[in-house]
Amino acid sequence: MRAIGREFRSPVVTMTSLILVVLGGCYSWKVERAPLPELLERPELPQVIRVDLPGDFQMEIAQPRIEGDSLVGIVPGSDSVRRSIAASQINGIATRQFDGGKTAAAVLVPPLVILSIGSMIALDEFHDSWAD
Repeated sequence: MRAIGREFRSPVVTMTSLILVVLGGCYSWKVERAPLPELLERPELPQVIRVDLPGDFQMEIAQPRIEGDSLVGIVPGSDSVRRSIAASQINGIATRQFDGGKTAAAVLVPPLVILSIGSMIALDEFHDSWAD
């Protein structure tokens, strides 16, 4: 049995990285039409929302809830920094939702890349065998 050499490990690492990156694309931000209070009253409360603020500024808020006339939550990745945004300052809201098209790409692209790499290796070996 032949040991796995460097020439094989590189495509495996590349494919693993590609799969991880592509799988992150299965979800997209979807602009919500419902007003903020209605959105936060849904049975499946979103864990993270993105709010559009004046000046084309966007902010992600985790664990969102309404307190008085403000949206309160935590900025993801900030070691639990609490933010409060006046509802009157929010121009739009988006939630992350499953995207079938991106998921199909995540399922189809990696095998196609593997087949392409395999074909190139096979053709290269075939060419080398005829050249000898």
